[in-house]
Amino acid sequence: MIITKTSLKLISTTVLIVSSLLWSLTIKAQQITGPETAFDAKEAKALLEPGKSIVKGISYYAPKAKIGIRNMNKSTWRMNVNEEVFLYPMTKHLEEWAKMRKKTTYGNKIYKLSNECMEYYKSAIINEYGKFEIKNIKPGRYWILTNYDWSGNAYGDEKTLRFEKFIEIKSDGDVSDIKLTN
Repeated sequence: MIITKTSLKLISTTVLIVSSLLWSLTIKAQQITGPETAFDAKEAKALLEPGKSIVKGISYYAPKAKIGIRNMNKSTWRMNVNEEVFLYPMTKHLEEWAKMRKKTTYGNKIYKLSNECMEYYKSAIINEYGKFEIKNIKPGRYWILTNYDWSGNAYGDEKTLRFEKFIEIKSDGDVSDIKLTN
């Protein structure tokens, strides 16, 4: 069988059409859902009122060794410099979302928070040592997260990783020390 430029173009076009069709079917099969509990701005504002507690910590990416275990050699860690750390109060809306997401993180469901929910937070910028500190927090439950833009690996891959935790401050004046890492 002889493959000509025309037959190669035909094969390329066919592959492109089939892959586009599969992609659109995948998107259509995904279900976007969110919490039934409506977001309450008054609740979020009340939870963000000033307190005496501090959330501080470090954020870094620790490459994995060849066998899939995180490399504990600190000299290989990449600090998450100049990224913003976000601290969201655990409103009823956010609590319900977290429970939905905990049930399943795979498959065709996308769990979406209300856009307004993402507007109520406290934040800090990560310094050159990977450290951050958010002050004036009152007791309560919070969702803390940051993104890590990872690029320049051996394969030239670029991706954004999200480091996150759910934390609880029990008493006013507590200092929570956390790690946001992979």
